[in-house]
Amino acid sequence: MQGFTDHRYFKVMHYAMLGLQAEQAKSKALTKVANAPPATAKAKPNGPVNPQARKNQDAMKRLSKTGSIKDAMSIDFE
Repeated sequence: MQGFTDHRYFKVMHYAMLGLQAEQAKSKALTKVANAPPATAKAKPNGPVNPQARKNQDAMKRLSKTGSIKDAMSIDFE
């Protein structure tokens, strides 16, 4: 190291060290991913969670079929 007089060599060595550390971190992360348990899917609720939301969905379906102002007024947009 004492034989180097050009500052660019130190910069190259620094970036080479960063690249080596990145490769080591990548391999460590890949082993963690390989050893991780598989993800479980979230269970969907069987019954209606929000009856108001279901009512709005039904009203939207009716509106798309009929297009009447009466069906449009039955939708709660809040």
